[in-house]
Amino acid sequence: ARQVGLKAVVLLADLISKENYFIIKGTIKEGWFFNTSKNIELDTTLTNYQQKKAIKKLEAAGLILVRRDPKHPKRTALLKIKNEVGPPKIRKVSELKFGGGSKREFKIERTKK
Repeated sequence: ARQVGLKAVVLLADLISKENYFIIKGTIKEGWFFNTSKNIELDTTLTNYQQKKAIKKLEAAGLILVRRDPKHPKRTALLKIKNEVGPPKIRKVSELKFGGGSKREFKIERTKK
């Protein structure tokens, strides 16, 4: 957080979560995925301006790659989490019981190579 700032770390956590969503869904292509500015704002409360600044910081720090689809340059940018951050690993953290039902919690971890 000290290297890129708290807002950038919040955005990175959201991007890691979205990356994992696409991995589970089986729709991630060579590590590239997208997340709309509107969706990021809903998930993180970061405005479009704050997102742009955070993306620049994360890219400058070598934590993410950003590119535009040449066929659709005005659409949402494609993003890729750099391998140096580590591959995602999902592990069961706990199982919570609520009145006969249960809810499983999972934690996404990134490990360094």
